[in-house]
Order: sequence, then structure tokens, then C-alpha cells
Amino acid sequence: MPFSCQLCESSDEWLFAQRYCAKCRRIKKLLNLYGQDVYNCLEQVFVRDDKQQDYKKTDEIKKTYSDVLKNIKSKTIHKEK
Repeated sequence: MPFSCQLCESSDEWLFAQRYCAKCRRIKKLLNLYGQDVYNCLEQVFVRDDKQQDYKKTDEIKKTYSDVLKNIKSKTIHKEK
């Protein structure tokens, strides 16, 4: 009976004698090799604090608003011609 990876739980590999798929084994090796540096890197790159999340939301709203205005302007220009 095959088992799924205990870390990602979504691997397509069939695991019989191992607990982790190939990708997760690589992650485990990096954790063992670099330790705290891996955690620090993950926190700095992937984890966003409240201020960063608010900025991202505001930035996305600005982009959407700008796109809507461009569409309105382009439709208005085409109607005038």
C-alpha cells in the first residue's frame, strides 16, 4: 500500500520505504545543512506582515482602478470618432 508524503501530502510519487517525496527530501536536506538561515529566508521572502499586506491590497486596488479608467477612456474616445 503506497503512502503520501508526510510533508507536502500531495506528491504523485508512491512512497513505500520513505516518509518524504523527492522534493521534500531536498527541502529536508537544505534545512539540515543551513538550519536557521532557511527559516529566515522563508520568513523574509514569503511571509508578509500587516503593513505589507495593506500595501499589497492598496496597490492592487490602484491597478484595478487605473485599468477601469483606461477602459472607460478608450471606449469614450472610440464613441467620439
